[in-house]
Amino acid sequence: MVMEPNDPCSCGSGKKYKKCCLVKDEAEAVMQRAEEQKQAEDRRQAEAAVENIRSAAAEHARASAPVENRDDKFAGDNAARAAIKLGWSALSAESQRLVDAWWDEVNVVYMARGELKQVGWLLERTVAFLDEHPQLFRYLHLHEEFLLEIGPKLDRAGRKSDHCALLLRLRSEQPEVYSRCFGYWDLDLLAESLRAGRREGIPACLALFRQKPIRFIEEFAQVVDLLAWHGCETELRGLLEPTAAAIEDSAELVDGGFGMRWLTNLAMFPFLELGDDSPGAIKSLCQQVMAVGYLRDDAANREWLRRGMQMALPTETEAGLDLKQAHSARFDGDVAWSFAGWLRRTKDIGWASARFLAEAMLNYWYWAENAKKGGKASGKKGGKTKVVASFGLDAGTLRDYLDDYCRDFFGIRSVTVLSTIQAFHYFTQYLVARGHLAGALASGLQTAAKGEFERIVNWLDDSNPAYRIYPTYERLIPELSLHLEP
Repeated sequence: MVMEPNDPCSCGSGKKYKKCCLVKDEAEAVMQRAEEQKQAEDRRQAEAAVENIRSAAAEHARASAPVENRDDKFAGDNAARAAIKLGWSALSAESQRLVDAWWDEVNVVYMARGELKQVGWLLERTVAFLDEHPQLFRYLHLHEEFLLEIGPKLDRAGRKSDHCALLLRLRSEQPEVYSRCFGYWDLDLLAESLRAGRREGIPACLALFRQKPIRFIEEFAQVVDLLAWHGCETELRGLLEPTAAAIEDSAELVDGGFGMRWLTNLAMFPFLELGDDSPGAIKSLCQQVMAVGYLRDDAANREWLRRGMQMALPTETEAGLDLKQAHSARFDGDVAWSFAGWLRRTKDIGWASARFLAEAMLNYWYWAENAKKGGKASGKKGGKTKVVASFGLDAGTLRDYLDDYCRDFFGIRSVTVLSTIQAFHYFTQYLVARGHLAGALASGLQTAAKGEFERIVNWLDDSNPAYRIYPTYERLIPELSLHLEP
């Protein structure tokens, strides 16, 4: 049934449709169309991939056919061109036969995409060839698609440890193969190290990113976010010090300043940890931060650093912060640093994590303010839980933000989504602690945040880095449960 805006709403509220469920229904329709478009694109890519495999199978069959039925000159020229392109020596006839025989055995099963029960067998055949013919492994060209496809299937089949073991072997034993897709694989291994609490495994995941920071810049940015979010300040500094300036200066990137921005934050954290806001300490802070080269050395930036220092620490300035002010860049900056300091003191998390969550709230506030001006944010589900306008705290605005800002062409930016939900939850606690929000209202907002978490994780794949680390809301907000998953 098509409802007109002035019709009584079908939910039974007694209100007109346009003043009740219209905005929600329109938002859900937009989400549905986006999901249908994504599914159509996934089908198109899957069909294209199948066609590529069929072409590869035909090429393998041609190469392994009897001599009298094969164009030896064509096959030889094709192999030579591939070898020249990759810088690899051409294979002998016997070596080519071994490579072709492996594909002939594996191809039929591999083309049956979506069969999780067979992915273990594909892994076994891959490892067997790696054991038996390590010098020929690269000629299988598994980095082009095969390994990227079976990895998530292994994860969904409950064989994540086997998947990681294979990647670690390839990184050690097949560097030529591994380097071609290291951005995806090292991001995957980093997420697994963070999930399992194996911090000693992190440096190896960053080595190739330091060598080639631009090649997989999207994955590089995700690595930066994960390290900052989890408070890995030493590892983050080790990654960015040799790369951040080159990324910012790269002509290939539109906005490459994120690394320099985080080096600036990292330069501040030791001073924040010392907790000294004396004039001498702030002067030293400014000198260290300006030396990074991201901020221009002027009075405005020095004042920003001084004020950030005083807001992040339990100073008189921070204690006197009036949360009832109207939205402004300075006010939001003050609240963000105050919130970061509160997180450091009350949640016992590092400065990098605290600042990452504060910046998540900054992004949320700016979006909410712009959406309000442009009439985009519905705020429908917020009802009576709406707080100060500059904070935009209500369930509807949170959902609108997650569905708008946290999506891109490739799908959901899961680290942004989950860190925003985590920051939203903690920020309501911060407001209660400051006497700015009643506990009952905070509880309602936290329930809404949990609902958004449960809604969105249903869309995330088991292999998604953020979801693997935080598969439940209790993992995202540890204080909610004393019995965390291992």
